[in-house]
Amino acid sequence: MKKINKILFSILVLALLYMPNNLFACTGSTLAGNLTPTNAWQTISGVQASDRYTFTIGAGEVIIFSFCQGGGTYTNDPRIDIHDNAGTMTYDFNDDHCGYGAEIVWVCGTSGTYSAGFYEFFCLTDGTALGTVAYKLLPTPTEQDCLGARPLCSSFSNHPQSYVGSGHYYDLFNFNAQQGMAVSTNNCQNCLVTGELNDVWYTFTAQTSGNLAFTIDPVDNGDDYDWALYSLNGGVDCFDLINWASYPPVSCNYSYGGSGITGLGAGGSSCVGPVENNLFNSTFAVNAGETYVLTVSNFSSTQNGYSINFGASTATIVDNSAPSMDNLVYSPYCGSSSLTVQFSEAVWCSSVQPADFVLTGPAGTYSIDDTYSIVCTSASSNTYAGTWYDDVWTLQLGDLLSQSGDYVLTLNANSVEDKCTNENDENQLFFTVVGITADVDVTSLSGCGGNCDGEITVSNLAGGTPPYFVDWSGPSGFTSTNQVISNLCLGTYTVTITDSEGICEYVESIDLTGAPPINPTAANNGPVCQGETLELYGGSDDPASTFAWTGPGTYTSSAEDPTRPNADVGMSGTYTLVVTDSYGCTATAQTDAVVYSVTPVSVTSGSPYCEGEDIQLDATTVIGATYAWTGPGTYASADEDPVISNCVTTDAGTYTVVVTDANLCTATANTSITVNPGITATITGTDPLCFGGSDGEMSVNITSGTAPYSTDWCNGSTSNPVTGLSSGACCVTITDAANCNLVVCETLNDPAELVVDITTVPTECGFLEGEIITNASGGTGTLTIDLTEGYSGNHVTGLHPGDYTVTVTDDNGCQEIQTVTVGFFGAGVVNINQLQYILCFGDETAVLEATMSNGTTPFDYEWSEAGETNQVLSGVGAGTYRVSITDTYGCSGEANHEVTQPEVLSINLTHTDVLCRGEANGTATVEASGGVGVYTYDWDNGGNSAFISGLIAGTYSVTVADFNGCSITDYVVVDQPEKIVSLAVTTQDVSCAGRYDGMALATGDGGTPDYTIHWFQYEQFIASGNQLGSLSSGDYSVQLFDSNNCMAESYFSISEPSQLLVSFDAKGVTCKGYNDGYISVFAEGGTTPYQYQWNTGDSLSVATRLTAGQYFITVIDGNGCQRGVGVVVNESTQLCLGIPDAFTPNGDGINDTWIIEYIELYPSAYVNVFNRWGQQMYQGTTDSEFWDGTFNGKFVPAGAYQYVVDLRNGMEPFTGVVVVVY
Repeated sequence: MKKINKILFSILVLALLYMPNNLFACTGSTLAGNLTPTNAWQTISGVQASDRYTFTIGAGEVIIFSFCQGGGTYTNDPRIDIHDNAGTMTYDFNDDHCGYGAEIVWVCGTSGTYSAGFYEFFCLTDGTALGTVAYKLLPTPTEQDCLGARPLCSSFSNHPQSYVGSGHYYDLFNFNAQQGMAVSTNNCQNCLVTGELNDVWYTFTAQTSGNLAFTIDPVDNGDDYDWALYSLNGGVDCFDLINWASYPPVSCNYSYGGSGITGLGAGGSSCVGPVENNLFNSTFAVNAGETYVLTVSNFSSTQNGYSINFGASTATIVDNSAPSMDNLVYSPYCGSSSLTVQFSEAVWCSSVQPADFVLTGPAGTYSIDDTYSIVCTSASSNTYAGTWYDDVWTLQLGDLLSQSGDYVLTLNANSVEDKCTNENDENQLFFTVVGITADVDVTSLSGCGGNCDGEITVSNLAGGTPPYFVDWSGPSGFTSTNQVISNLCLGTYTVTITDSEGICEYVESIDLTGAPPINPTAANNGPVCQGETLELYGGSDDPASTFAWTGPGTYTSSAEDPTRPNADVGMSGTYTLVVTDSYGCTATAQTDAVVYSVTPVSVTSGSPYCEGEDIQLDATTVIGATYAWTGPGTYASADEDPVISNCVTTDAGTYTVVVTDANLCTATANTSITVNPGITATITGTDPLCFGGSDGEMSVNITSGTAPYSTDWCNGSTSNPVTGLSSGACCVTITDAANCNLVVCETLNDPAELVVDITTVPTECGFLEGEIITNASGGTGTLTIDLTEGYSGNHVTGLHPGDYTVTVTDDNGCQEIQTVTVGFFGAGVVNINQLQYILCFGDETAVLEATMSNGTTPFDYEWSEAGETNQVLSGVGAGTYRVSITDTYGCSGEANHEVTQPEVLSINLTHTDVLCRGEANGTATVEASGGVGVYTYDWDNGGNSAFISGLIAGTYSVTVADFNGCSITDYVVVDQPEKIVSLAVTTQDVSCAGRYDGMALATGDGGTPDYTIHWFQYEQFIASGNQLGSLSSGDYSVQLFDSNNCMAESYFSISEPSQLLVSFDAKGVTCKGYNDGYISVFAEGGTTPYQYQWNTGDSLSVATRLTAGQYFITVIDGNGCQRGVGVVVNESTQLCLGIPDAFTPNGDGINDTWIIEYIELYPSAYVNVFNRWGQQMYQGTTDSEFWDGTFNGKFVPAGAYQYVVDLRNGMEPFTGVVVVVY
């Protein structure tokens, strides 16, 4: 598919037809990842058809995606599209840049996130493996690049200073710098062959047809300027010019070592043109509207500038005509969100704005949110944006064209300007949008008013994008989605029809008519209460109507407004009224009647009552009801259950309550109340004899009430009088024969409480000088005081320390008894004598004796040592000891004594271990402290000093004694390494012959880590460390030393396999493009087994069914050693295909189909046929039916059609013309 959007169709006449950039824009890709492009090449491997990768880029930045840089020609045919972030809009694409490889260079117009989509040919998203794509950011184009070409708008222009260096993009004439591009041997060898040098690019458009001629006149005639002229017509762009063979200059010059004036039409040349045998410098014919670019290179060391003069041209390049809108590139359709406008010429990018246009249509004025073109989007925010122009512009609409009708697009005057600053006049484009069409008809009128039996039908749907969605609305909330709606009532119905895109819509309203409606009404006076009269009310719009009521039970009536007296709950329910109008039509209305039930009410009162009690009236509870009570005298209450407090006999009588429920229905009930007379009585009492006693008495005298009576006292007694009472209040409950009660109370009082206050005077330890003083009050009569041990009276002296009992008695025999203590003061004198001392630290050999000099025997002893109560304390160690002594009267004293001891005898042992296992060079040292006097040493190996040496590994003990004979024993362990130091060596041989990838690893054991390792080859030191790499084959040794310098040594060798060798046998294809080539590869040497990797993905030693071309095979042996070989399968000069130039699909059975002979030899082939407008008429594969000259079931018109045959085998697609003849 060699740039399908830019194929030059040669159809009957020589006409160049341009296919728009996004005619074959691909969609349907799936997001596969995110990219972060930089100025360095990066790659994406394993790209599949349907993958899409997003990337963020700034305005004016340029990015390249290239399968060519990623790997070159491919078996599959990748294509690259530049999309928006979502992959729904396509800005640019490329297919087949290097063989089957695609490459695209894109200039970002607006900063944002975009995506690159990858497809198989014809936009397939079938997951085909496409290979590896490379990408990176490129520099911004300048006037020294074709993309930044400066416009020429006058026949003469001065350029006083030329540039130094070259632009940012490919040097168009240094082909070997670009992958896959070689200098063509079919074109001039001496035209700018050294590349662009100090170059500037210009662009111009021919305004009239004629011959083009110009001169380039240097300011300094010694300057050497060369030039080349290129055509940008027929869909060719700046990046196409890289391909010299396909897009050579239409004219150029070369004057090696020359200087002065040069130009087109300026004389002879030493170089013959690439197409025709005429001088490159001869004049060149151009047509009006064609665009060209001119590059001028300065091969001199100065930059003095030059002038360009087109005065000798018969064609006009000076543009004095105003630009205007010519036509719409694509016909707008219902739902269009944009318009693409073709201008009469390219206009300046910066001059085109949304405000320059006005769009009006059926909905008024439509908003235009944005304007853009492919060229100008690339130039946006670019330093050289002022040099960019385009003649095809897209207007992005804020409102969709969703309604049918006529539209007008107006370009305001002086809004845009062309390359030569000509501004436009106002002009307009007219177009029509055809949306959805439909027939909406009433297929059945409604019958009697109120009957819903009408029908409306939608038919003959067309326009928009099927399928269609129908949405009805109508009276009383009617909705439907059917094309035919039935059982319809009178009223207006509106249908809204939308297509599958949900944008285009058709709206129509239609009135459904018939007999006038009856509009019956039914109502009632409810709700009513049980027992009241229920009234029904009927009505209709027709005064001549008749009425028929039906209701609950078997109720019927023909009256318009019937009544039902003495209503009950059974009359509640729905009443239906059938009204028959004067047309004989009937209609029905209903009303719901409610008859409330009335809850029966009863009253309870608790009668009879006694005077003084509270009367409680209780009525039936009715939720939400109100209550109204009346009774004797003027009694009234609104409480549900009222209370009459402290009743009297006049409160007796009848009480009535009226209950009104939530429905205002009422019920009545009453009750009779009896009130009996009350009881009167008096009470007397006798107090207890002693304070707190329980020998008091009470009695009650009843003076009125209903005999007989019963009594119930506070202590539970029912006698009168009652005895055994304590002081305090006591009540009695009196009950008479009418069950009336009276409670009366009395209080008994105690005599004064007998209070005794006793004080004591202590005596000094060893003396009888204690005293007891008693003060007593209260009780009854005279008080007497008695003490233990025969003492009496209120003041007793000469007492020893101890406890005494005091008894106070009054005249009623009431007593108060207390026990007091006569204390003592002073303390005993106590001493501790040490009878024996401690010799060694930690011994318990001390003896202590305690004495008290001023106490009275016997004595009690209590030592600080738990449980010790003797006068002498024996077998104690160092420390402080306390003793407490108490005499017979409780006088006590204390004393402390400290027992001391020598310092603890201690030793500290140190040693040095044996260095290497089995040696005798260990030592041991003991250091003593504490104890008394000088020390003696006794080692178990016979040593008698503090230091011993020459020890083998083992345990050594020592005893140290001081002057008092106190001793201490300890031991020390002299250790040695657990194992003798040893060395283990692990080796890895060289993997491939001649390599330096052998390895050796040394592992130490035993001795004392850490280890030091030294490597030697042929007794020469080469390295240190536990691992040695990058070894060639040979003999080596290694020495290992531990931290005590004990050594181990080992010797080893490294070997290598034989050389890996690869040979092959190959056979070419039998005809051009066929796949019957053959290659067989043979491997020997190295390490078996062998693996084979082909650039075709094959993995066997033999590959068949190969097309012509170069194949690369890598043989990998068992160690991963590789040897590659390139093999060429030669192409045949014999073509397999036979493609007819014409056929006659007229049904005569002769030459009715376009049959491509031998197409079956290419199973992956695709065949496409296009008309002169680029519309695809036919697409087929090897297995498809041949083209029969039809499109969409109809024969195409006679004429020439372009075909593209893509064999999908790496060859360039075949293009040509087939003529349909009738």
